[in-house]
Amino acid sequence: MTIQQVTTNRSYPKPNVANQLVVDVERLRLALDAIDTDMAARPTSTAVDTLISAAIANVIAGAPGALDTLDELAAALGDNANFAATVANSLASINTALGDRYTKAEADARYVQGAVQVETMFTAAAGQVAFGLTSPIINKPSALVTVDGVVQPTSEYSISQDGLTLTLSEAPGAGAAVRVLALSVAAAGAPADDTITTPKLRDGGVTIPKLAFEGGALSGFRNAIINGNFDFWQRRTSFSGSQSGFVADRWQTVVTGSTHDTSQQAFTVGQTAVPNNPRFFCRVAAASVPGTGNFCYLRQPIEDVRTFAGQTCTVTFWAKADAARSIAVELMQQFGTLVTPQVTGIGTTKVTLGTSWQKITVTAQVPSIANKALGNDSDTSLELLIWFDAGANFNSRTASLGQQSGTFDIAQVQIEAGPAPTPFERRPQAVELDLCQRYYELSAYAIPASGLRVMGQWSSKKRTTPDIQIEEVLDGSGGTVIPVGVNAFRVSTYATTESRVVISGRAEL
Repeated sequence: MTIQQVTTNRSYPKPNVANQLVVDVERLRLALDAIDTDMAARPTSTAVDTLISAAIANVIAGAPGALDTLDELAAALGDNANFAATVANSLASINTALGDRYTKAEADARYVQGAVQVETMFTAAAGQVAFGLTSPIINKPSALVTVDGVVQPTSEYSISQDGLTLTLSEAPGAGAAVRVLALSVAAAGAPADDTITTPKLRDGGVTIPKLAFEGGALSGFRNAIINGNFDFWQRRTSFSGSQSGFVADRWQTVVTGSTHDTSQQAFTVGQTAVPNNPRFFCRVAAASVPGTGNFCYLRQPIEDVRTFAGQTCTVTFWAKADAARSIAVELMQQFGTLVTPQVTGIGTTKVTLGTSWQKITVTAQVPSIANKALGNDSDTSLELLIWFDAGANFNSRTASLGQQSGTFDIAQVQIEAGPAPTPFERRPQAVELDLCQRYYELSAYAIPASGLRVMGQWSSKKRTTPDIQIEEVLDGSGGTVIPVGVNAFRVSTYATTESRVVISGRAEL
């Protein structure tokens, strides 16, 4: 039996002592033929040299004379064996440095001729809102103000005309760290205020927030709540019992089963717990009567259900209680008395109060009124409800507030468009009273002798033809008052002598 051994690399036949000689001779002949064929296929040294020369020529064909050798290339790379890593590290450092650079537009916006950067630190005293600066600040956008490390929006502070006083909208509390980082004026004549000028208008430096929120021409009607400061109580200043009723102008305490004692309360002059020096707040003492459907809440309807429809709005107010208690804040859409009456539970939020004043902020998404039917009696509204006692039937709307008795104080109520609160808006008293009298007006009037009829006129046009009644007869025997549309009324008397009476016109929602 022939043993077919072969070489490892090329598998040429190999002789074996166990084979017959004639067989191995033949196998060796075949191996020599294969070796000869392989050798003939290999290039000669001349051919190899030619190929190498051509390859090198191709490599250096486009290179300049100074870089056509490996030695010249190494010298150009600084003999750096880790040249690729060095380049990568350099690019990374450049990228990091560029990341801390302003763009041209950013640099232009921050450039001020002759300005220097100044950082000032204060430790606030109790009730302190004003802080004196040693170097004047150019304007509000050039300053960064933080309170205990929290950056304050520009709506929460103001800069005086001379740039030397920073005033916060609210006192941060005793011991708070107030920090001011700003560009200050180093050259005479540089602007030190945030006034609206023709160049600023031309250059786009005036924004809607500046116009609307910082005392500009559009300010005055951010707050959809009327009498949110509880300044006007035309009816009287205290109300109690188990019946719902309007209390402060535009506000109604609503009760079922439970009872309430709602009254005007005065702030101590100069107090700083609630900002903006308000004069009054509303106190509701709710007495819960057992019953799953009993409740007590404070309500204001905002005329027209289109108000904030499809938008985000923010409710803010200040509140406290006689003990640790909870209240619930709710918005409700009313579509009029002749159609499906309401959409409840909008943005309902439960809030825990303490015995000290605290600012409450609730953000809500008001539903769109698309495809909704509106009543033809114009009694649509967006209502704000502040729940004090909710029984059991209203837990789903008031975040499980439940039944409770307690005394609750409410001040400076505001509802505005947008997801962020701005400082409480204080309109002129004459404007606020005029807004109140669109819905209710109390007036003294002289009624002539019997047989005479005289037309009278309301000081403010009413929302709709009002309900009129005689509240008090000052002298004489009284008479009759008949409404004549939204602007006027007609009066007459039963007596032969003139009477003086106090009359009211109510056009509430």
